Amino acid sequence: MTPETNEKSNIHLINVPSENVEDIFRVAINSLNMAKNLLKYTGRVEIVIIQAQDFFVIPELGIAGSAIGKSCIEIKIDFSRKDLNKIIEVEIPATIYHELSHLVRENRLECRNTLLESIVSEGIACYIEKSVFSREIPYIRPIKDEDSYWSTAQEFFDGLDYNHTI
Repeated sequence: MTPETNEKSNIHLINVPSENVEDIFRVAINSLNMAKNLLKYTGRVEIVIIQAQDFFVIPELGIAGSAIGKSCIEIKIDFSRKDLNKIIEVEIPATIYHELSHLVRENRLECRNTLLESIVSEGIACYIEKSVFSREIPYIRPIKDEDSYWSTAQEFFDGLDYNHTI
């Protein structure tokens, strides 16, 4: 698939069903432009949107995103879902805002990627996402026994050896 180009940005689609290509390009470009404007970011951004199996996405959302390096956002989508239109219209924009906030922080600060810095970075990304898209977000909710996790985490705040995905 030929990438859709926008000023300082490229959108790449890999194994995306042809009937969804036009809508995904439209939503991704519009969302990226609005997010870059909000975050006052002018750097280059590559967005890669790929088809994923259901176990690679957040079950409640049908999508997962990650910021890679200083300029790439990877978005995985389960295209077999019945709520695909919602994923395209709601979840892609929310994911772009969330992940772009990580790229902005990575490019503007000297980050060492300690556990504490990762917690702060996720907090900022979630705050931006929640502020722009006032809705329930499954990964932003209270955790049972949160105080015990917090106490344990404090011992490792300066650590670089942790698993971000669990």
